[in-house]
Amino acid sequence: MSLHALNDESIARYHESLRKEVEMDKKSMKDGGHEGFASGNSARQYGAALEAEMRRRAMQFCPIEW
Repeated sequence: MSLHALNDESIARYHESLRKEVEMDKKSMKDGGHEGFASGNSARQYGAALEAEMRRRAMQFCPIEW
């Protein structure tokens, strides 16, 4: 999927969804659970790409705290 083709709202929704998934994974691991989807390298790359595109568009966002 090309991020350039998405509108701002879609990018913001994808980013927020990933950010929340990372938060849930961190909480789960803290509680003794296993690493989830958002702990993987591909999720980190996707998150970095989303944030780079959001910066390029001068969008405001809360960074993903890995």
